[in-house]
Amino acid sequence: MITQNSYIASNQGGSELDVKANSGDTVRWTASTFDGDTDYTAFLYSGSFNPSSGITALSYFNMHTSVYLPSGSDPVNGTPALFHNNAYATQGTVIEAGQKIQYTLSFKLVNNSTGAVIGYFSWDPFISIAN
Repeated sequence: MITQNSYIASNQGGSELDVKANSGDTVRWTASTFDGDTDYTAFLYSGSFNPSSGITALSYFNMHTSVYLPSGSDPVNGTPALFHNNAYATQGTVIEAGQKIQYTLSFKLVNNSTGAVIGYFSWDPFISIAN
């Protein structure tokens, strides 16, 4: 799990993440496979929290992103081109800061070349919401 440095309370990059948040802040999750969603796509479809009073029920949406990437065969001197993409995201709003929340996120894994569902999986980390 990772976040922007300005939101880190103590560590990141592992299975647990301590973030700085206040009541009313939004926490957003996106999932990516090890290959950057090239061969497979993972997307979140369900989540629950314990205690349930820590974060609102999750909402799901497609997030439109725009990035500049190299165009042509010369990434150093070529003119970057604008590409548009979609990312599937999930978010909840912090209700009460100062808690350690155990949560479960469920995701579906899909083969990008065939559209076949590989399987359904869940993950149950903690998130510490600091003040």
